Amino acid sequence: MQKNILLSLIVLFYVTNLISQTASFSLNKTDATYCLGDTVLFNNTTSGDYVYSYWRFGDAFDTYVKNPRHVYQTTGTYTVWLVIKRLSGDKDSTSKSLNINPSPHISLVNNQSEQFLTALTGISEVQFLWYSGTTLTSETDSVAYYYESGSYSVVAYNQFCSDSANIKITVNSQQIDNTEIIVENNILTPDVEDGANDVLYIKELASYEAAVEIFIYNKWGQLVYKNTNYSNFGGFKGVDDSGKKLDAGTYYYIVKSPGRKGGAGFIDVIR
Repeated sequence: MQKNILLSLIVLFYVTNLISQTASFSLNKTDATYCLGDTVLFNNTTSGDYVYSYWRFGDAFDTYVKNPRHVYQTTGTYTVWLVIKRLSGDKDSTSKSLNINPSPHISLVNNQSEQFLTALTGISEVQFLWYSGTTLTSETDSVAYYYESGSYSVVAYNQFCSDSANIKITVNSQQIDNTEIIVENNILTPDVEDGANDVLYIKELASYEAAVEIFIYNKWGQLVYKNTNYSNFGGFKGVDDSGKKLDAGTYYYIVKSPGRKGGAGFIDVIR
């Protein structure tokens, strides 16, 4: 009697094992969100014994490897299928979707004659962070000027992906005018209109061979005024880029021009 019961249990276990395998797998990123160029790792979590596992990656590639890895060549949403063949001969399958997002891949171009770096990424809708050494600069575009030797780096990023690059710069001192760009006034009283402190004034600007760029930020670090060919006539008068009067307060400016030392400082707008 006991032998019959034991034999029945063995048979039951064997039959159950034949039909109980359920296909399952996991990804190495729980949110299933990847950047173009990432290696996607697939972990076959099917329990028990089975004859084989078969994968379809959704981009015309497939494999019988148990725990494969795959690199997608284009962006998009892909549905991945895992099919297992049970010992009983029948099959089970499961699927997951994953997203491959555009990723910036930076190439840095150094324009030595005009002393600026350009970050090429190959995709649009990218934001930039520039560093001089380990110090974050105010540059937020794909172009950044430099005025002295040192290590410069940039991070380009979008909602999901990022890339970085760095470069060491050696500046020939003969390329730079020893005269720093000088802003003569640190107070603006544009409402008084008495001819004094009506505009942010750069000393000897008419003698500059190259255009002067100026960027002005509010106390929250927001860019409120930008001019890539600044003139003392019709320059910054306490008005933002949209023509709206800025509130009274302290603002931070950065000025630069190819071949000269840049300058930065604070200016008070008094109403």
